[in-house]
Amino acid sequence: MKQLELPLEDIDEINEGVSLLLARMSMFPEEFEIPIDANYEGKWAWVLDPLMQRIQHKDTHILSMLTDEEVNLLYGKWVHIHREDFSNKVKCQLLTTNTTR
Repeated sequence: MKQLELPLEDIDEINEGVSLLLARMSMFPEEFEIPIDANYEGKWAWVLDPLMQRIQHKDTHILSMLTDEEVNLLYGKWVHIHREDFSNKVKCQLLTTNTTR
């Protein structure tokens, strides 16, 4: 059985939904600020939950329509959002007046 060959320009193309989601994550990071182990039932749970499962279990059957590169892009953006959130929380805590040490 002969395998279908894709045109070269299709191989490296990122899924449109991934591109849109990455843009959304940049514009509205607060929608994605959730702890990894939380029972998240928000707007993006349908993609974030399986994304975390695929990353944690390295199971390509989860979100199988996405390439490893696409999954890594989404996860990398998610991590970036959480790193920024963590830094902001530390800064706020440091700026909070506290009489006890």
